[in-house]
Amino acid sequence: VPKCYLSAIDADAGRFVILMEDLGHLEAGDQLAGITPARAGAVLDALAAFHASYWESPKLADLDWVPVQDDPLYVAAVPPIVSAGVAALEHFDGDLPAGSLELARKVDAGFVDLTYRCAAGPHTLVHGDARLDNLFFRPGTDEFALIDWQLSLRNRGVYDLVWLLATSMDVEAQNAHAHDLVHRYHAALEANGVRWAFDDLRRAAAEQSAYLLSGPLSLIGTFDFAEAGDGRAAALVRKWVPRGFNLALLLGAADVV
Repeated sequence: VPKCYLSAIDADAGRFVILMEDLGHLEAGDQLAGITPARAGAVLDALAAFHASYWESPKLADLDWVPVQDDPLYVAAVPPIVSAGVAALEHFDGDLPAGSLELARKVDAGFVDLTYRCAAGPHTLVHGDARLDNLFFRPGTDEFALIDWQLSLRNRGVYDLVWLLATSMDVEAQNAHAHDLVHRYHAALEANGVRWAFDDLRRAAAEQSAYLLSGPLSLIGTFDFAEAGDGRAAALVRKWVPRGFNLALLLGAADVV
């Protein structure tokens, strides 16, 4: 995690300052280019070690300012975003895996119940936005710094696993490697002392992949392609949405919602 030298806020004026360690000597990840399976495995090894350090730990009680996935604000705010995204998905002109719209409709109908299931535990501290654009790598290695912790949650560790692959791995690589990477994450947890039955982890990952369709659905529900033109943002959305749906279908989301 980059060192933070200063953070201060004037809540009344809405002004703040953050002075953070310079990461300019590191290589920024490129979500549009996508993450390789080898690098994804290395990142998941590190995330598993991080998750293990907080796994059902008393330390989580000291982080009561970090929200849980079924926080009332999320339960109230996210379902309408999902519904708007499903309506927009019907007109999305990008490439989507077969069954995407049907899955989106099922997720929309059962989203609140899905939220509570995903929040049930086991609990650890998750980053919440572990995608390639937030990773900075030491050149020539898979050692990385991870920024943007403002979406952190007390939640199941598979949240970060699913989000990394759903946002940052191309569909073809997902098809070839996603299941192996789920096994690798499980093995890394076990190597760090966590005992979680693989079948339970796999079901949790399927549930989380369904819940995290809220990400691509929020994008297409609010994104103005005409205004954005052919820029990086539009290209990223066209990559991200199929990745998210493909991973959810691969992990069996349709069977758990």
